[in-house]
Amino acid sequence: MPGQFLSPDDPEFELAKDARQVCKTGGLPFLLSVLAPLNARVGIPFSVAAYGNAHGIETLFVIIPQLSPSSFRR
Repeated sequence: MPGQFLSPDDPEFELAKDARQVCKTGGLPFLLSVLAPLNARVGIPFSVAAYGNAHGIETLFVIIPQLSPSSFRR
């Protein structure tokens, strides 16, 4: 349809899950909307912000135990 850039109803192209969320809510997820401008200011690619949005909690679960003081005593 003319004038419609991204349409979840387009039968020709399937939208990704994240794109559906943007169409549904009209904006980026909270973490991504915070990380993307910070990455742009520092010069880090957008893909890093997208990875942080998709895998942020898992990454924290891996990093925090490694940074705990008990891991430094060994």
